[in-house]
Amino acid sequence: QLCHFFMKGNCPLEEKGVACDKLHLEKEKRPPCPNFADIGFCKFGADCWYPHVLTDIRKEPNVAVQCQGTHHERLLDLLGAMQGVAVTETAQVLGGKRS
Repeated sequence: QLCHFFMKGNCPLEEKGVACDKLHLEKEKRPPCPNFADIGFCKFGADCWYPHVLTDIRKEPNVAVQCQGTHHERLLDLLGAMQGVAVTETAQVLGGKRS
């Protein structure tokens, strides 16, 4: 298991000269960031604890959006106009209204 303190910058045990029971690996030697490897994006950017390595096997981003009324139709129009975007529409009916 990796030492989160070391990954943040410094391990308090190491500073005291005590052996830490967790792994101290430099960023380049850690496993690749799973988010970046899957979809080519990581919300942490350069601050991520893991290296950003592009792989040939990437998953497409999967986003769920919930909206109501006219917002639903406007969102479908917007997404339909975007190239390469597939929309899977699901509907829930609550009190006769689509949500």
